[in-house]
Amino acid sequence: MVYETIVLIAGSFLIGFIITGFGLGVGLLIVPVFALFFAPAEVNGLVVSMVIIADLFTLHRYWGKQDMSSVITMLPFLVIGIFLGSFILSGGSSYLKLIIGLLCLLFSILELLSIKGVLSFKIPKKVSPIVGVGAGVVSAIAQVGSLPITIYFSQENFTKETFLSTLTMLFFFTNVVKFFSYISFDIIELSTISKALLCIPLIALGSYAGFRANRGLKQESFFTILMVMAIVLSSLVVVFSLYE
Repeated sequence: MVYETIVLIAGSFLIGFIITGFGLGVGLLIVPVFALFFAPAEVNGLVVSMVIIADLFTLHRYWGKQDMSSVITMLPFLVIGIFLGSFILSGGSSYLKLIIGLLCLLFSILELLSIKGVLSFKIPKKVSPIVGVGAGVVSAIAQVGSLPITIYFSQENFTKETFLSTLTMLFFFTNVVKFFSYISFDIIELSTISKALLCIPLIALGSYAGFRANRGLKQESFFTILMVMAIVLSSLVVVFSLYE
């Protein structure tokens, strides 16, 4: 119980810090941390609830600067994927923790390679429905669907501000959809929501710290450290799930 409380405190602060300060990568780090201490359904319920709270502290910074046509175009495909992923998650397979660990590990490696410029590819617009549905599925199962969406939108001629604003708005809507899909599939429980609500002050504190840190930290260096940590933690989830 003590360890779970410490993890919740640290995790809620980091969610606010990463989302407000840097916008991306929160699921890749926090999901494996929580997966070491909580069941898969509770992991997803906690993360999506906390991320929505953190989004509410962040949205006002980006409101009115996003490209809504891009959000509206991609959102329906993400919604389809989210409900498919929620259906899979609701099955309660004994392999879910292993699947979550493997997904986090794979996407953390891909994210790190992308940051370092080793991995670079374009996603044709004609496959955007596949990208959206696929991202929605993995997002519902393990909160790691941001990478393909980020790569897809990075191909647009957006300014940095419009790019971040569009992603923030899109992910906020998808997280709200995830929250209600979890409720509809009986994945999230009231006790999980209550835990997230109790963490609001820590999320707010992390959000403020992230906003301040954004001015002084180099994003590439920060994300590199973040992804290395995510790879290590995801590997631990995979190993531990194999021996459970």
